[in-house]
Amino acid sequence: MKRIIPLNEYQIALVEENVSVINQVVSSRIITNNNVYGLEYDDLFQEGCLFLCDAAMKYDEKRNCEFKFFAYKVILNGLISYCKKINKKTKDKFSYIEKIK
Repeated sequence: MKRIIPLNEYQIALVEENVSVINQVVSSRIITNNNVYGLEYDDLFQEGCLFLCDAAMKYDEKRNCEFKFFAYKVILNGLISYCKKINKKTKDKFSYIEKIK
């Protein structure tokens, strides 16, 4: 089980102010697929929320980078990894179905 670390007030404010970044990433860089479980818009948005919280926890103001640009990269990289994982699971299911025949 993964340990849950609560966000502090500053991190919560960052997340609340930048929720729109998730939509930007999903709309512009990720292809949704309503026929594949896990690749629907709602699923991708929900995963993006987790990556946004992760970005807020890892953000360091001293690096002289605006949070929304940092969050965009964290969300994009996280969703790409997530989509690859879903794609691999889907391919594994299809290969299993083909083996049964």
